[in-house]
Amino acid sequence: MSFEIIDRDLVGRIGTIKTKSGIVHTPTVFPVVDPVKNIISPNDMKKDFKINQLITNIYLIKQAVEKGKLHFNDVHTLLNFDGVIMTDSGAYQMLEYGKISITPEEVIELQEKINSDISVILDVPTLKSYTRLEAEKSVIATINNAMMLGNKKTRDDIIWVGPIQGGKYLELVKKCAIKISEMPFFQMYAIGGLTQYMKSYDFDKLIDIIMTIKLSLPANKPLHIFGAGHPILFSFLVALGCDTFDSASYALFAKDDRYMTPYGTVKFSNLKYLPCSCDVCRKYDVKDLIEINKKDREVLLAKHNLWVITTEINSIKQAIYEGRLWELMEVRSKAHPKLFNLLIKFKKYKKFIEKNDPLTKSVVRGIFCNSSHCLARPEITRHLLRLKENVSFTEKNILILIPENTEYRKYAKYLLDKLLLYNDLFYKIHICIYGFPFGIIPIELLEVYPLSQYEKPDIVDKESEKVILHALKILIEKGNYNKVILIFNSNYMTKSSLKKLIRLLKYKGIKISLIFKKFPQFKIILEKIKQ
Repeated sequence: MSFEIIDRDLVGRIGTIKTKSGIVHTPTVFPVVDPVKNIISPNDMKKDFKINQLITNIYLIKQAVEKGKLHFNDVHTLLNFDGVIMTDSGAYQMLEYGKISITPEEVIELQEKINSDISVILDVPTLKSYTRLEAEKSVIATINNAMMLGNKKTRDDIIWVGPIQGGKYLELVKKCAIKISEMPFFQMYAIGGLTQYMKSYDFDKLIDIIMTIKLSLPANKPLHIFGAGHPILFSFLVALGCDTFDSASYALFAKDDRYMTPYGTVKFSNLKYLPCSCDVCRKYDVKDLIEINKKDREVLLAKHNLWVITTEINSIKQAIYEGRLWELMEVRSKAHPKLFNLLIKFKKYKKFIEKNDPLTKSVVRGIFCNSSHCLARPEITRHLLRLKENVSFTEKNILILIPENTEYRKYAKYLLDKLLLYNDLFYKIHICIYGFPFGIIPIELLEVYPLSQYEKPDIVDKESEKVILHALKILIEKGNYNKVILIFNSNYMTKSSLKKLIRLLKYKGIKISLIFKKFPQFKIILEKIKQ
């Protein structure tokens, strides 16, 4: 197995997983298929949807064999599918039903027997309702089952997946992740038990569990999420560094007459129009789908749902390529208040995200900042960190702060040209731009990407202004300023923020001189400097 990372944005990555039956292009979804009967055949998934990877279940295969419905054979023959096949162990059935009739040893032996490409050991799910003691038992059992693989496996051409459990108990999650990562026979990792949090929209817990694991695992191996099947979540999960997912949601939703969209799920009975351009929605309208029998409608809805899933994955890949995954998340966050809370929670992990976000991307483009929530973007986090760590103007003692927009940038350069005529002042004066989203930009960095290439609204919320004060604190702590000349414009700073800024400067013993004229003549600036 080899995992090659091709492109990155935030913690998300585009990559390839090389298996003995072909290449998996990540991020991607492994649609769940039943070993006996499917609403969409595996062969049709490959032909019509260009899906080259599936996941089935070794426990369900064993049950089918015991009932005489199947014989143990190469899983590619069983499913009539010549792509990459991943097999789960039966842990989901354990999660749903509490107990299953298969041993950890059987799981290893049977997956090798059916020639699975990517195989999962039998983990023990940590239920959301578990006490800490119960959760610890599930973690210990999972680790013990994982350790068994080293002695039981007989083949080296299968990618083995190390599942991580622990649930809401983050110290147990971390312990499990570290133990699994120390076992050399796992080439891929997975997070189990998250469906419980997805179903209840408990995304606060979801992000904490995922990030606890990401912080504990090596970055050079792919990470899978069991049971993540709704496209509204995909962009967030990919941005956190998850590479692959699996789900039967496309079929389960169809059986329940539910119609997937990138912004949520709609009951078929509530549909008047079909807001999609897939093959199904172009061929049929709502009236047509009402009139056909339920079984045929299930097939069509399943095909539509699978189309929405694959389309969202492609949208995410394109967003990574263009460096706009954050912007895609912002769009998706408007679909549900809980998703919006999830976006806000990214702030907690902004330093880790900045560390993993590449400095240069495949497409160089300006970033879009719409509200204070984009302040957790890695570009802004990086600017403030570099302002703190790398920037120092100790020879300057007068700071001129000018509002941020295109005309003010030209004005700042005009002032700089004028000051060149005053050798005694020029080296003492420091001109900076202030405003959302970068807080403060020294004039020396005005043409540096992305400080030179971004778009923001003309009116921003009060929360957005906090970045100005934060950046100013960094700048004055590293400098020797004794005076600040501020050109005030209420479009870029409220009077409330101005009062806070004045208090900060007074506390630091720095004089402040305010100018309320939009583009003051140079002689006014000169008078303020000499006062």
